[in-house]
Amino acid sequence: MSKLFSTKSLFLFFAFLLAASTFTFSQNIAIGNFENFVNTDSLKAHWRVFGYSSLDFGLHIDSINSPMGTRYLDYVYSGNDQTTWGGALERTDLASAPLDLSTANKGIEFYLKGDGTANKIYVRLSNGTSNWASNLISLADTNWHTVLIPFVVDTANGFTNGSLTDTDLQNDLANVTDFRIYIDHPAIDNIPYTIGVSTIYAMKALPPDGILIDDFENYNLTSEVNVIWQFFGYATADYNLRKDAEGSPLGFKYLDYKYRPGSTTTWGSAFRIRAMDSTDMSGIKAGIEFYMKGDGTDNHLYFRLDNGNEMWASYFIPLKDTTWHLVKIGFLADTLVGFRYVGNDPNNGPVFSSNIGTTEELLNHLKGINGLRVVVDKPVKDDVLRDLNFDAFYAVNEFSDGTVVPVELTSFNAVDLGTTVKLQWTTATETNNRGFEVQRKLNSKWETLGFVNGQGTSTKSSTYSYKDNISGINTTSISYRLRQIDFDGSFTYSNIVNVNKTVVHKYELSQNYPNPFNPTTQIKYAVAKEGLVTIKIYNILGKEVATLLNEVKPAGNYEIKFDASQLSSGVYFYTLHSGNFTQTKKLMLIK
Repeated sequence: MSKLFSTKSLFLFFAFLLAASTFTFSQNIAIGNFENFVNTDSLKAHWRVFGYSSLDFGLHIDSINSPMGTRYLDYVYSGNDQTTWGGALERTDLASAPLDLSTANKGIEFYLKGDGTANKIYVRLSNGTSNWASNLISLADTNWHTVLIPFVVDTANGFTNGSLTDTDLQNDLANVTDFRIYIDHPAIDNIPYTIGVSTIYAMKALPPDGILIDDFENYNLTSEVNVIWQFFGYATADYNLRKDAEGSPLGFKYLDYKYRPGSTTTWGSAFRIRAMDSTDMSGIKAGIEFYMKGDGTDNHLYFRLDNGNEMWASYFIPLKDTTWHLVKIGFLADTLVGFRYVGNDPNNGPVFSSNIGTTEELLNHLKGINGLRVVVDKPVKDDVLRDLNFDAFYAVNEFSDGTVVPVELTSFNAVDLGTTVKLQWTTATETNNRGFEVQRKLNSKWETLGFVNGQGTSTKSSTYSYKDNISGINTTSISYRLRQIDFDGSFTYSNIVNVNKTVVHKYELSQNYPNPFNPTTQIKYAVAKEGLVTIKIYNILGKEVATLLNEVKPAGNYEIKFDASQLSSGVYFYTLHSGNFTQTKKLMLIK
């Protein structure tokens, strides 16, 4: 269903809440969690290396530099004279105890520390009869970094197995009987190299499509988080980087934030990025999302975006839910599911007022975002230590649970042009939009004037217009609305715009436009009361050459077209006659 109008926001808000409450999180599944081993001997009971390039492997214990926990695997290899295809690291116990990865079927993620060479590795999964090989992975980066391989058939970033499909791959994940990491045809230089591997997991979720704000995966210590993020406000109590490969909603790490609202608390507590490069988020289709675990209280927070001056704050996000859940904030001006304008003076803080701004203004300000923060807003001062968890802040093109944000009309207005009314409206984005019925109300009855085709599904702003001929309508007010219709037949109405008209009390003949003209021109006139109206054209000798109008007209404003294509160039006169009123004006035809 198309999400175009603010009248849908309340419905979509409840849909958002329902989606958040039913969006369950399964656990990541360990393929190689080396924290379970006490020494290299215990590791070798479940893992082995083979191939001429394989020299050795072992358990490395390092509580400071290990990317997760205190343990990781070191693998030593060499491209030597005996090397043919390379070497491999294999988990050996899966044949007797296969892994079912069907509930963590988004991809494989692990930490890798390369050796600085041009050599490459790849991952292989097997169910005993079907072997899936991943894309090649560089070993050039000698720092710990995450490697993510989606469970999709893709030679550049995924797995391949002959002509088999994504469906085949997903089916095979239910019974994984072998897991290997291959050193693929290393350079023959007879030099031993060591790579590190840690925390190999099948993942229940992948990073979304959009702009990464922070997912906390690149930090190893809390002190590193504090370099990027600032935690402040009297209620702020503590903050820590948490590592949980199985329980994190996305990746392996998340932020644990503690606050204690006491007697010294004024506005609350917050954390923000200390120095953010200007980021253009105006092309993002959906909005901001992140994962959160609340503290069970009735307190709330909001997410704020700044572009140096202009500030936009999200709707108030409740903290009641103590389980991991997805928070979604649409890029639209809306106090229930989106953002609201809160002023342009960051030094004095946000101002929450009835002026929430427009979606068009928000999208314009998103072009240069250079500040963001999360604010626990005016919590109850109970002097109790509260705990909040956050993960994976992204600006996304589609929310991770598949919901679509409603997008209201950014404008809808009507301009009185005398005998016509010009309607114009603009949408920020459209989803499944067949088009718009233009409707008008005179007195108490709505009537359909016409239909304007929509853009279907579009992420770009679109502007539409429609002209209504109101000649002969002699009323003080005309109302208009749009009936937006989806391809599935569902519809919704826009807000109503009104045009105030002045009742015609006198006859009047206006100068034609354009003048001079060739070969057509428009003539406007007004009739004070119902009666026979004639408009005739005369040449310079006073001879009638055309009759434009000869009919009964009610009181009102009118416009008529004169086509002089059959006449020669020269000066002509046109005369309006109705009742006792007669008026004549001159026009000039130039061919």
